[in-house]
Amino acid sequence: MKINKIILENIRSYKSEEVVFDSGITLLSGDIGSGKTTTLIAIEFALFGLVKGKVSSDSLLRHGSNHGSVLVDFNLNNKNIIIKRLLVKSGTTIKQEPGTLVVDGVEETLTPQELRARLVELLGYPSEFVSKSPAIIYRYTVYTPQEDMKLILFESSDSRLETIRKIFDIDKYKVIRNNLSIYLKELNARIREDKAKTEDVNKLHLKIEEIEKEKVVLSEKIEDLSKKITAKDGEVRVLNAEINKLKEKILEQNTLRQKIVICNTKISSLNSQKISILKQISDIEEKIKQKPNLDIPDIEILTKRLNSFEESKKEISDKKQDYLNKKAVLDSRLKETNNMIDKISALETCPTCKQEVLEEHKISIKDQEKEKIDNIQDKLNKLSLIIPKFDEKIDVADIKIKEFQESISGAKMDKLKIATYSERLSMRTDFESSIKKINENLVIEKQRLVKFSADLDTNLMNVYDDKEKLFKEKQEELKNLEVSAASHKKEFEMKQELIVSVKKELDEKKIILENIVKQTTLRNWLDSFFLKLMQTMERYVLNSILKEFNEYFKEWFGMLIEDENLSVRLDDSFTPIIEQNGYENFIQNLSGGEKTSVALAYRLALNKVINDFVSTIRTKGLLILDEPTDGFSSNQLDKLRDVLMQIKSEQIILVSHENKLESYADKIIKVSKEHHISCVTQ
Repeated sequence: MKINKIILENIRSYKSEEVVFDSGITLLSGDIGSGKTTTLIAIEFALFGLVKGKVSSDSLLRHGSNHGSVLVDFNLNNKNIIIKRLLVKSGTTIKQEPGTLVVDGVEETLTPQELRARLVELLGYPSEFVSKSPAIIYRYTVYTPQEDMKLILFESSDSRLETIRKIFDIDKYKVIRNNLSIYLKELNARIREDKAKTEDVNKLHLKIEEIEKEKVVLSEKIEDLSKKITAKDGEVRVLNAEINKLKEKILEQNTLRQKIVICNTKISSLNSQKISILKQISDIEEKIKQKPNLDIPDIEILTKRLNSFEESKKEISDKKQDYLNKKAVLDSRLKETNNMIDKISALETCPTCKQEVLEEHKISIKDQEKEKIDNIQDKLNKLSLIIPKFDEKIDVADIKIKEFQESISGAKMDKLKIATYSERLSMRTDFESSIKKINENLVIEKQRLVKFSADLDTNLMNVYDDKEKLFKEKQEELKNLEVSAASHKKEFEMKQELIVSVKKELDEKKIILENIVKQTTLRNWLDSFFLKLMQTMERYVLNSILKEFNEYFKEWFGMLIEDENLSVRLDDSFTPIIEQNGYENFIQNLSGGEKTSVALAYRLALNKVINDFVSTIRTKGLLILDEPTDGFSSNQLDKLRDVLMQIKSEQIILVSHENKLESYADKIIKVSKEHHISCVTQ
């Protein structure tokens, strides 16, 4: 990773400045409080945003400004990346706004949280640090703030070791052990649970044997019942055949009975007919003795004369109606004329011309209308004389019509009597012939009755009833046998299904038993071999890191402090151990320069080992140190150059007010402050 430039807008003491960095050693030089460290804090802010307890919005935004921004341009794995973060003040609150990320010319606008996630991904930091503070790794591997330089010496060994585990991805072994412990507990619980599930395997085998025995007994019962059913079914079939034959005979007997009933009915009917006909013959002979009148007028002539009078009556009625219509018209005209006279008499002004109507004019009009009334009245009087004459003619016609209707009716009656007399003569002959035929039929039916009565078997129904009763008894016995057989078969099927179910359960428990063996083998392997392997691998990796770390730490401390009586080393928890004159000494007892040397050697060695061991972290080649020489002598400042040369970092950024460091810096950036505004000279 190489930083190309940083642009600050309203950040702390900066209003608007651009700082350009090169490869090699770049020194940010200036007086204390000039704003050197601000550039380093701004770089950290641009990469990771606000850091709780480290970098706050209030401490970043320039006083009196409502907005500020930091842009960092850097190269990472042959990609050019530009990230810009924004700060906006609203009222008394300062918060981050969505920023931009440009990777090889492709720009995205992202929220502060999204920017952090993308940078964690790009820098190759563990993903778990997205929700935590990725600045922890950054401050261990790249950037060492002045106030944190010696802090590492006083951290707890557990905290220090935990962070180193995460940086070197050794924490995964601890996670594996913890997860393995949890998994082994679950595995043991499953094994115990599976063993509990298979405790009844022997009982299930015994249950199958018992059911098989019960099946044999049921099979024998079913076979015995099957034989009985076959025999009983044969008896039922024989009885059914006999009953069917009896039914046929009964049907024949019923037919005979019906024929006998029919014969008796016919004989009774023939006798009744004979009596009725004899009575009718007697009545006809009495009526034949009375001969009808044979002198009958011509009905056709009477009918023609009747029609003539009816037509004449219609013509008279039509004429009468015409005169009545005329009379109605005249009555209406008479009424209208009288109304006219009344209106003229009451009229004062002409409704048309609006002039006064004179009395002479009224009298003239009344005279004219009265002439019309007299003429109409004369015609009405004449009609009153004519209309009653039509009524007289209609009455005469009605009398004639009635006389002809009575004559025609009498003639028809006489004619009917003559026809009835002839019919009676013919009917007597027919009745006598019918009596003869009835007598012949009576003889035939009586003969048939005798024959049918002789063929009738009165005991057949008793035989049928006995057979039917026996058939029902045998049928009930067969039904009971079949029900019993069905019950046994059902029980047999249930036993069979139970065996299948138990065998299925046994198969499932067999699988469980096999799983118990596999799980037990796995548990033993994990517990006895894999867990120890993880511990061995962790110790090996830690020891490898610790060995190289310890070598660099001792070497670079020895270069910074040339004192044979004072040496350093790392214990198993990566805690610095100070030895003076062969005895361990407390760090608190060291001088300021000695403490700084311990802390710097530790930081530089850690950076070197991380770059050597961790391939995923992509911040290699970049080292940022803020005032790393607190308390150093002139000789130690010279030794620092030798140490930095051994690190061979592509880019080293130093912040210091020590002028001597300028002698071996590749680029010097001067930072000054005037009127509370920081300025950069490059």
